[in-house]
Amino acid sequence: MPPQRNPMESIQYVPISIIYYALAALTALIVYGILGSIYIMGLDFYNAVYFTIITIATVGYGDIIPLTIPQKIFSVTLALGGVGLIAYVFSLTVSVVTMTLQDTISGARIRRLMQSMNNHFILCGFGRVGSAVFKELQKRNQKSIIIEKDREIVEKELWDDPNVLAIPESAADEETLRAAGIKRARGVIITTGDDVDNLFITLTCRELNPDIWIVTRASKRENIKRLYRAGANRVISPEISGGEDIYFAAMEPTMVKITVKHDVDDIGREARIILKHGCTLEDIEYHLPEFKEPLVRKIGVSEGGELERFLKILERDP
Repeated sequence: MPPQRNPMESIQYVPISIIYYALAALTALIVYGILGSIYIMGLDFYNAVYFTIITIATVGYGDIIPLTIPQKIFSVTLALGGVGLIAYVFSLTVSVVTMTLQDTISGARIRRLMQSMNNHFILCGFGRVGSAVFKELQKRNQKSIIIEKDREIVEKELWDDPNVLAIPESAADEETLRAAGIKRARGVIITTGDDVDNLFITLTCRELNPDIWIVTRASKRENIKRLYRAGANRVISPEISGGEDIYFAAMEPTMVKITVKHDVDDIGREARIILKHGCTLEDIEYHLPEFKEPLVRKIGVSEGGELERFLKILERDP
């Protein structure tokens, strides 16, 4: 669900040390009042407790009146301590209420924005890779909604910017994806560092929107095929591709490697998705090591029947 705290949750966001200090101050003031009432005012224990409470609460019924100078000084200090403590607790309460109201208003605004958004990207995970992807989306003015289950990351890095929409929940949760507009989104980018999480998120996204474009991250080579089978359209491993780039940079300093490998199954799967969105396939380029220039096959595919015929030809003559 979109981010919104209830009043009890807001209390958790007040520094815990402040609450401890308030409780410690109240305890110390009560102990001071009881001991002073016994040894300075000359009251018994029960009347000392009574006098302390009504003085701290600034009620003062007048049934116990300090007569001597020490008694008057003690009563004044106890009353001032009570007033100060009440003011402190009041300010703390106001801050909690203000935080709750701000979160309620902010949550309502975010829900409205999310409900009106379409043709956007859903970015799952905001670690090192996710934050880099988000910067690229921002550079290209692409609308996006971030889903990050680590609430601390969302609060520190995302909620301070009113232009950033972020949900502090698990992206594998169906309700979270629905809140992010999975049915209206242009694509899903999954960048968490856990392949198991990426697998479940991919499965959930594909189940909720069979036609959506899904790009996911893989940390281990053996999980790439699993993620494709789960429904991903693209599986990218920054660790693997980064290692290959470093190798080529060391072995061939003058060569820039920008190669994307596809087998026949990949081409067919991607072509079908393209056709579902009403687009036309014009040609396919083949980059073969023995040829300086790429080979181009004109296909002019505009509907599924033509695509199936082309794929059969491609399987025989790649």
